[in-house]
Amino acid sequence: MGNAYANGKDITIDYDADGTPLQGGQTTGSIESVGEVNYGHSDNIDDNFEDFEVEIVDGATGFGVDLGAVYEWRPDYASYASTDGANSFKHLNKYKLKFALSISDIGSINYKNGTQNTYDITGTVNEDDFENEDNLEDLLNNLYTQTSIDASEKFTLPTALHFNVDYSLNNRFYLNLNTDFSLRSNSKVNTNRIPTMVSFTPRFESKWFSFYMPVSLTQGSGAQWGAGFRAGPLYVGSGSVMTLLLSDNSKAADVYAGLKIPVYQEKPKDRDGDGIVNRKDDCPDEFGPIENNGCPWPDTDGDKVYDKDDKCPEEAGEVLNDGCPLVDSDGDDVLDEDDKCPNQPGAAENQGCPWPDTDGDGVLDKNDQCPNEMGTVANYGCPETPEVTEEVQKQLNDYAKTILFNSGKASIKAESTNVLVDIMGILKEYPEAKFTVEGHTDSVGSKATNQKLSESRAVSVRDFLNDKGIDSSRLTAVGYGEDKPIASNMYKDGRAQNRRVEINLVK
Repeated sequence: MGNAYANGKDITIDYDADGTPLQGGQTTGSIESVGEVNYGHSDNIDDNFEDFEVEIVDGATGFGVDLGAVYEWRPDYASYASTDGANSFKHLNKYKLKFALSISDIGSINYKNGTQNTYDITGTVNEDDFENEDNLEDLLNNLYTQTSIDASEKFTLPTALHFNVDYSLNNRFYLNLNTDFSLRSNSKVNTNRIPTMVSFTPRFESKWFSFYMPVSLTQGSGAQWGAGFRAGPLYVGSGSVMTLLLSDNSKAADVYAGLKIPVYQEKPKDRDGDGIVNRKDDCPDEFGPIENNGCPWPDTDGDKVYDKDDKCPEEAGEVLNDGCPLVDSDGDDVLDEDDKCPNQPGAAENQGCPWPDTDGDGVLDKNDQCPNEMGTVANYGCPETPEVTEEVQKQLNDYAKTILFNSGKASIKAESTNVLVDIMGILKEYPEAKFTVEGHTDSVGSKATNQKLSESRAVSVRDFLNDKGIDSSRLTAVGYGEDKPIASNMYKDGRAQNRRVEINLVK
């Protein structure tokens, strides 16, 4: 919606409450300063911030993203899961060591218009003059020296790298290391930054109470020692309270409070000790495997094959036959349980069924290379490939000779599209045949130029046919230049006949 910023470089400010004498023996404060101030804003922010309207800035665009990952090392994870693989201990932290790495606020906002002014604030002004100015821009313009004016368009977000390590000494005591590193340069003016910080925090944590004491080193604030606690859903703390109590020279002070409503998980119960929690156990008082939902396996027919493995659970059978009696109804030596056609004799290789002949061409599907298309026995069940006759070859070249190109170029004229479509239709009738696309020219011009032009025109025709669906492996392009005339180059009509493209069968 808008952007305004100000920062200083090498600034020192001294204030004297009565350092400036006034008429009548009165005095007022004096403000003596040294250094440089940069002030900038987008075009929807003028001199007075009170007039700023919350609206989208015309032409302002931006992009921002956060990226992060968390890894938990759980060496005792197996002890936190039941036999059924369910996460049955949601009430406990399972990790011994947790790592978190992230980069936040990647991106920037570009404003269509903006200004940035630089001021030299070296000098002394009195307090009355200072307070009489309406806003920051008037104060800088009227009391100090403007040294430069520039465009201010790109505002970078406070990109930062965050790294966190949490170590569990046991299920109550933890050690935490947290770092925030600003990835934005302090020397850039129109940039938002977070302070770089490193903190180390021991903490005690239980279901209804926790206590922690962070020790941190923060850019601009120095070393700080804080404390905080949580009682039920309420937590209160400060990152600097211990420093404030123990030192007369502190560079920071903070306090925070919040309300956090936890949703606790109950410890699961397993009365029969089979590793399946009661709520998922169909027989919570009788030990049984997970595959049978916690109940013991039955053997209804008493053939020593459990019902879960018995394909005939109510009829005693053989263990080797999955609990069923041995049966071969069609007498093809394939037991009915394995026979896909139990009432029709067939081959064991075809699971007890006779071999089919889907297309009815007399070649069984197992030997038929084209099982869904009638063919000949000699061609392994596939239809014979049609041959390209001399009439077809002549028709191809009658079409090819009418292909027109732009003068002296390899680009095909639009009016030749229909001819090329007709050629493509013929080629599709002979899908196994391969052809050469040959380019020829007359003798006008240098031999090298004619050779290159013939090759390019042959390639243009080949590429057109490939793009329209003719397999590239079936077409080869070659140029012969002026080497293979079919008429005399002495006359106009002969030269026109020599400027041609041929499409010939590869034998």
